[in-house]
Amino acid sequence: MEKLDFTKIINMGDMGGGSNNLLFLIILIFIPAIAIFYFYKKKKDKDNQPTQTKSEKQGEVWKTVKDFLKSKNESGKEIVETYVVKRPDENIVNKSLPKEKQKEQKEAIKKRNQALKEENKRLKAEGKLPKQIKQKELYVVLFTTRNPKTKKEDKPRVIECEVKMIKKNKYDTERVIVINGEKDYKTEAEWILPIKEAEEAKMKAAIKKEKKREEKRKEKTSKKVEKQKKKEEAKNKK
Repeated sequence: MEKLDFTKIINMGDMGGGSNNLLFLIILIFIPAIAIFYFYKKKKDKDNQPTQTKSEKQGEVWKTVKDFLKSKNESGKEIVETYVVKRPDENIVNKSLPKEKQKEQKEAIKKRNQALKEENKRLKAEGKLPKQIKQKELYVVLFTTRNPKTKKEDKPRVIECEVKMIKKNKYDTERVIVINGEKDYKTEAEWILPIKEAEEAKMKAAIKKEKKREEKRKEKTSKKVEKQKKKEEAKNKK
């Protein structure tokens, strides 16, 4: 197969087909360059997205709950406990739910997909672009508050929040938390509490395991010290 010679393409311009060949050359050089720049910029934007430490995340959750309490004229209340979990994709059945709830989810997903299919069919007939559903980054926060004076705890509540990455300017992106409002505690707790309890059980097991390791280390060190002590005593007797 003959190799593409750029010199030949340029020289062909002198033979009458110059403008077309020159246009081809420009397309051949600049389009790949633009594509490389686009993907590089996209990767750079992704890399520049702010990352958070565990303490920063906890602070963010605490501030979000405080903002919600402020909106409800409950600024003076103390936060006793918070627990946050990412809301599962609504188009995927949540296996942590009871079988009956899973069945309801399957039916809801089926209905949504059918409605979207019909909507896109109508839009296509009208010569419009199909509707695309963008997955939102949603979180559910369980929290408990109390009266700072009496120390009496309120009933646990739950709010839904959405994380949005808002572009401040050409280079910077800001992480913004939007509170979607209070949700039904019973409904949300049904799938969140099993996750919370499993995490707590795992944490307790890890602490227990580490405690046993620490006890073994202390026992080993104690035996070593005792052995060295006896060795020194035997040496002194001689």
